[in-house]
Amino acid sequence: MPEQKYFSEVTLGLCNESVALLRPSDINKVRNDPMTPIHTKNAHIYAIGKRPRLSIKPNSLHQDSNYVYGVLHRHIDGERLSRDFRLARTLLNPEAVNFGVSKYPHNKFLALNSKGKEIHILPVTLFIPHILTPFDPWGDVEIIYIGQAFGKAGERSALDRLKDHSTLQKIQADVLSNEPDMEIVILLFNYDHPLRFSIHDGIGKPRITSEQDEQHYLRVLRTDIRYSDITTLAEAGLIRYFQPHYNTVYKDSFPTSDMKSLQQCYDLDLLALSVELNTEDIYINTYSHKTSCREHHMTKYDLHSDAERRRFFCVEDLGE
Repeated sequence: MPEQKYFSEVTLGLCNESVALLRPSDINKVRNDPMTPIHTKNAHIYAIGKRPRLSIKPNSLHQDSNYVYGVLHRHIDGERLSRDFRLARTLLNPEAVNFGVSKYPHNKFLALNSKGKEIHILPVTLFIPHILTPFDPWGDVEIIYIGQAFGKAGERSALDRLKDHSTLQKIQADVLSNEPDMEIVILLFNYDHPLRFSIHDGIGKPRITSEQDEQHYLRVLRTDIRYSDITTLAEAGLIRYFQPHYNTVYKDSFPTSDMKSLQQCYDLDLLALSVELNTEDIYINTYSHKTSCREHHMTKYDLHSDAERRRFFCVEDLGE
């Protein structure tokens, strides 16, 4: 923890305000569908993840007035695990009277009306919290790559980037070749409104108090951090935290005082940066080979020690 410089120290907090889960095969459909939520279409941060492939056992479906029941398979290293599931009929179109499973690899749940027409096609990988329980381990996602898309004025979204993404193509090829029982999923995030967490005390024997401290504090509150920088800082902070297998940049080099996107933070003399990833809204946990499995991750980066502050703000410090 850096030594306290101001009586009122401020940490910049970045937490995603939305999250969406999709399959790579759905990227163009979601991107072009007018019914796709704006926060999904405009997401700038994305994560590529993997988890064991799931399928529904053919001919296992049966129903009563409240639920549709069946058997779910989980495929791991050539072995197949099984467990029962149920899906509330209230989640389906009232016209759905019969139910079935798609052809091999049996990874879609089909709802049909009285004429046998498909009125719901539900990919199992997207419906896990509804057929099992929220945060069930069978839905856990391992984060293997994190990236961003922004453009000069924020006009480029993660979906734009992903539709022709060479790393995504490489990951899919690697998994298909080496881990055929795994499936790839995409997570989309927004970090639109940064928070400012402040501490006001003298426990750390601050060097700056009273009017100068108040002026610094008000300047921090009144200054908007550039959205392009927010996006880059969220990406960098998540990469450093998760250490995803397919990332190279930022894994060992964040934060640094010469990073362009951090300059505004240093100009404002912020104490630290915190970055969060929350997937509670879609009822799944995430993890990596470096982090534990949970629905809410948070990490904090001290931007500079007291000595580093003196070097970076040498003009101001020499006058104190």
